Amino acid sequence: MSASENVPPENLPEEVKPPPKLHEIWDGAADAAHLLGMKINKSVDENGEGYHKMALIPPGGFPAALVLMGPFGFTAHDVFNMNVTREKSGELKVTNPPSINDVEGLNILLIDDFWRTGKLLTCAREILIKRRARRVDIAVLHAITSDEEGVLQPNFYALPADQDGVSYPWDRQSVRFEPLRPIRIPSIAEVIAVQEASQTLLTDTQQ
Repeated sequence: MSASENVPPENLPEEVKPPPKLHEIWDGAADAAHLLGMKINKSVDENGEGYHKMALIPPGGFPAALVLMGPFGFTAHDVFNMNVTREKSGELKVTNPPSINDVEGLNILLIDDFWRTGKLLTCAREILIKRRARRVDIAVLHAITSDEEGVLQPNFYALPADQDGVSYPWDRQSVRFEPLRPIRIPSIAEVIAVQEASQTLLTDTQQ
């Protein structure tokens, strides 16, 4: 019999897991974005065809986009936001769709943080296709996947997730991302984490 079995339950110390620090959460998101970039880069190498522009769903798409921009040669002019909102009727609507001239004939990489049902990303993808984008591939940090036939899946995801979802730093805090010109990240620590992940991906893709 162990010593703890002689201690009344009410006197046993509670095991409290400390919450992760903010920089650790951002590091995890940056790591997922790095892994996502590796998977996309592998596909580009195998298919011999890359992407001309990147579209993102804010706010979740911003961190991954920041990591992927440099290694894949995107500038701020190659990246645009697509705000998807839900109307009172329940219908999804893109409030700032790109013009046909911006996407016609181009391969677009559509970025967000999480895939559960894919409705928001599918809505954005359909808009891009209607505006004559040549190809639109969806990439997310985490995805709830399914083996069921006919269930929509993203083209790329960094890591699988369960039904409880994923807690991101931009969900935990009142973080506001400004438009791409200029891009603003809330703190220096967060910027450093993203930049380091971007540099690592750049090094890996050059090897």
